[in-house]
Amino acid sequence: MTDLPVYVWIIVLFGAVGVPLATAFELKGRLAVILGVVWAAWIAITIALRPLLPLAFVVGLVAALLILRRAPATPQQLAAPQRFRVVGGVFLIAMALGALPPAFALPAGLGDIAIGVLAWFAARGRLSMLWFNILGMLDLVVALTLGALLQPSTVAVAELPLLLIPATAVPLVFALHVIALRRSLA
Repeated sequence: MTDLPVYVWIIVLFGAVGVPLATAFELKGRLAVILGVVWAAWIAITIALRPLLPLAFVVGLVAALLILRRAPATPQQLAAPQRFRVVGGVFLIAMALGALPPAFALPAGLGDIAIGVLAWFAARGRLSMLWFNILGMLDLVVALTLGALLQPSTVAVAELPLLLIPATAVPLVFALHVIALRRSLA
């Protein structure tokens, strides 16, 4: 387990819990309850599966896609939870503490902050929504790829508390991008 300060735990938990709560708020009704229950269980399961981070990501992504595909939400509603992506700035804090290399933390942290800020403006039109979702998915793919390629220097991302970002928040926000992009193109 990485020895990171309590404030890093608080920031990570804010994002890991904030994304599913914001998503549930946008969905409302029965689907919101299902998402909330599944994601609360998923956070607990992720802690148990931490040595299997790639599996945790894939299972989380599939679960999120299955739940969200039936969501009666607009692309704008699906973009709103992405505001919590600013929590990815915690990678910059971890870098400053010596837990992550700049080659990973800078693109992952700055990309998440940028997408989190852009989420406030994505709803301005169809074109902005398309670009927002494409850039958001690209940011996630870059961060996941760098995390894998830069092993073992990125081991902190596979340990608590940072593990909660790629294992719980990233599958959900990626699924939100996929569904929102699909609906924007329809």
